[in-house]
Amino acid sequence: MADRIDELRKQVDLKTAKKLELEKVDRIMKRLEEFSPECETCANDKRRLAQQLDDLLEKNGNLEKNDIEKLKKVKGDMISHLQKVHKMVPEGQNVGLFMAIGISIGTSLGLVVFENMAIGISLGLAMGVAVGSGKDAEAKKKGLTI
Repeated sequence: MADRIDELRKQVDLKTAKKLELEKVDRIMKRLEEFSPECETCANDKRRLAQQLDDLLEKNGNLEKNDIEKLKKVKGDMISHLQKVHKMVPEGQNVGLFMAIGISIGTSLGLVVFENMAIGISLGLAMGVAVGSGKDAEAKKKGLTI
């Protein structure tokens, strides 16, 4: 499967490869291969992703916008399954989540405690990034990242 992704990388230009998110496709494929012996949905998704990659390879790098959108939808469905059933998290999800929480808490604390919203926002941002990075590192250590 990795050979299909590498072949697709060679066929398309850098901009298109970035739109296709081939690194993420590779990570999703590895997770599907890991879970497919026990999970029938993962086995079906693995076949579906392989078929999608074959369809893209047949186009010899002449991809249209709907081809990219189709792959994006397939990836989204698979990520959703991995998150719901196998309790996986996408890389960087916790940083974004805790950064938003930290900013909102920091804003209110900054107004109440420091009477300066800017200080609160910066402190909340720093705390959110720190906590989110820790959670992401913990998930990666446990092997729960997509």
